[in-house]
Amino acid sequence: MFSLNEEVHIDVDITASFEMHGYIVELINETSGEVVWSAGAHDHATSFHIHDHWVNNVTDHSDMKLKVTVELDHDGNISTKEVHYHCHPM
Repeated sequence: MFSLNEEVHIDVDITASFEMHGYIVELINETSGEVVWSAGAHDHATSFHIHDHWVNNVTDHSDMKLKVTVELDHDGNISTKEVHYHCHPM
């Protein structure tokens, strides 16, 4: 849970034993359906590191989801992981 104006640290490490073809990381307010933060790249690498911050500015109690999608190859194969939490407006 995060309170209003609390900083949410976004720290994602993606690794594989093969060369991946990119990623997108999205912070989604599941209550409103809004993507409140995102980062992505079409890079070819065996690892990616994403480090950023988002300040909780929701106006209603909100269920949130951090969704990481990795493009494994150019054939459209992907892998997705999610983390769920809650944000308070007060």
